[in-house]
Parts: sequence; structure tokens; C-alpha cells
Amino acid sequence: GIGLGADLVTYYDKVVRDLLFCYFLSIQENSNTGRFAIPEPIKAAHDLIHHANRDTFYSLAELAELTGVSESTLKKGYKKYYGTSPFDQQVLIRLKWAREQLESTDLPSSELFRQAGYSHLPGFLKAFKKQYGLSPSEWRKRHKK
Repeated sequence: GIGLGADLVTYYDKVVRDLLFCYFLSIQENSNTGRFAIPEPIKAAHDLIHHANRDTFYSLAELAELTGVSESTLKKGYKKYYGTSPFDQQVLIRLKWAREQLESTDLPSSELFRQAGYSHLPGFLKAFKKQYGLSPSEWRKRHKK
């Protein structure tokens, strides 16, 4: 008989899951019930991101593997239901935490960036300014409680 390798079976299993997932998405879009149901793999990825430690940053491949769908299906579904990508969501969570620390503590940016999950200060400074329009020190001056 013809035997399928484990990799091929895994590939076809993922293809079938993706097809079923897309089918159920289309049913939800075409239903007149008005209910807003987030598919389980997308909700699971969202939950993983929101319950992760700041030093855990999931790649799209890791999230896809953990939720059982392809990377493209996860990325499209996440964007559809949450309005952003899994990557951007993780960045925003870190930056929001850092912003809150700037408002409520005296922790300097030189320490804050590592606690926010960044490994390099320049990357943190650039991302913060892009998100909030001010450098961390400018933000602190204007918003410190």
C-alpha cells in the first residue's frame, strides 16, 4: 500500500482545519443572527498574548502552532476580529505598560525598556515615540501623576 509520511499527514490535517475554519467564518459572516462569535483559534491566540509575561513575545509561527491553524489564517482572522496583527498587539501591550510606569513611577527609561520586554533601548524609544508621539521622558513630564 501507499503510506503517507507523518509530515504529509500533518500538512493535510492543517489544510483541512484551515478550510473548515474559513468555511465557518463565511457562515458567520452570512448569518443574519447578528451574533459576534470569535473563532476559537483566534480567541486562543488573543488569550495567549494577553496572559503572557512581558518577556514572552510569540512569533506568528508559534501562535499558529499553539492554536492549530496556519499562519495566514491566524493573521487574517486576528486582524479581522481584533483590528491589528498579533505582533502589533504584543508591541502595544508592552508600550502601554511602559507608559503606565512612566506616569506612576520614577523608573528611568534606561531600566524601563528591559522590564517592558525590549532588549535594546533605541528600539524601545523609537516604538514609544511612534505610538504616542512623544519620547518616554517627554511623556513623563506631561503625564506624571
